Amino acid sequence: MSLKERSIAFIGAGHITEMIVSRLTKMDHTDPERLIAADPVREKLEKLREQHGISTAKDNLEAVNAADFVFVNVMPNIVREVVEEFKAAGFPGGKAIISVAGGIPIAAYDELGGQLAIVRALPNPPSQVGKGIAALAFNPHVTEDQKKYILELFACLGDHVVVREEFVNAVMALSSPAITYMFFL
Repeated sequence: MSLKERSIAFIGAGHITEMIVSRLTKMDHTDPERLIAADPVREKLEKLREQHGISTAKDNLEAVNAADFVFVNVMPNIVREVVEEFKAAGFPGGKAIISVAGGIPIAAYDELGGQLAIVRALPNPPSQVGKGIAALAFNPHVTEDQKKYILELFACLGDHVVVREEFVNAVMALSSPAITYMFFL
């Protein structure tokens, strides 16, 4: 099975989701109809649907149930609310959560189930044009197959580095244009 045959949900339809969806569809890594986004702001969903041909969900749970991979692309202060919603509904097994919420550790998702595959990911701004780098940290429940697809997903944004979770923020800080600027001062 290829990445094109996998479904990907996006919880949150903001800038990061738009960036990932845009790169995935431009690079022809997936069928846009296999991408589904959920967001309380319907205008954001409509924009993504019109620009990229993706599907939209009436709520987060509809998106989760339709997907193999679930990106949590919400502001860090919203993650707790999303986790509570998933917990109340009973998060389905066999899916991988990819958390792109800055500063939110993998442990924030532990209450969803002991065997749940979780990835913490932080892409940097050049990812918008496919020249970025993303720091990825996997919990022990991410299968080799899931890793293969996740690495393929992030390849459309540029390069990636797999690190232990405690190094994700450091890698991203060092890959920032601001740190490069500081070296020249």
